[in-house]
Amino acid sequence: MRPAPLTFRSFLRQILTLFPVPDSLEDERRMSDFSSAQWFYGENGVQKGPYSTPQMTALMEAGVVTGQTLVWTEDMPGWAPLAETPLASAHTTAGAPPPLGAGGGYAGGGYAGGGYSGSAYGHGAYGAAGWAPPPSVDMKDAILTAFNKYATFSGRASRSEFWYFLLFTTVVGFALGLVDLGLTRGDFSPLSNLFSLAVLLPSIAQSVRRLHDCDRSGWWVLLALVPLVGIIVLIVFWAQRGTAGPNRFG
Repeated sequence: MRPAPLTFRSFLRQILTLFPVPDSLEDERRMSDFSSAQWFYGENGVQKGPYSTPQMTALMEAGVVTGQTLVWTEDMPGWAPLAETPLASAHTTAGAPPPLGAGGGYAGGGYAGGGYSGSAYGHGAYGAAGWAPPPSVDMKDAILTAFNKYATFSGRASRSEFWYFLLFTTVVGFALGLVDLGLTRGDFSPLSNLFSLAVLLPSIAQSVRRLHDCDRSGWWVLLALVPLVGIIVLIVFWAQRGTAGPNRFG
């Protein structure tokens, strides 16, 4: 399974895990994140949503969605039965999960009996010909994706793909700068300059794909030429959640 998408909240959670947090504060934080989630569910092969947590609760109480209904939200690696999500554990109205491996039940990563298959739903894909959100990745996959799509300016890039690669280039560039400083006493920076040149094109391409994920033209990347204000605006754009369905870029 792929890791959950990288967001500012999840990044801060990773930092906060380094420090002890009282259980009461931790529970309050989780409930806050849970309440702001946007949910999708599948019905007869059709994706429906997004719905807020209160709206999903109302659908559960009305019997529209049950424990066997496949649902997805941004912090989930892929579609899963509602009964296996925090939505079910927080609300007792959710039904029980389907039996593993039983005929018509949830087995092997998919919901076989209802016309849903693991290949169709795996990692966020919905239906054989349906839309799939940009995959969430870890740092290794983000680096590989950036170099595999070295000059690819089409398509979309998730927040985790963008921010992990930016973190990689920043850390490596800083480290190489220190090495250059020790080798040349600051007169020349061959290592950091070569690295910056190597990652320039994939960084621009990935920045464009991240804008596409928010349904913005890649030409917005030219804002980087505007001193200070331009890069601040771009950071806001890059930090935004991608569109919840297909857009003009994919």
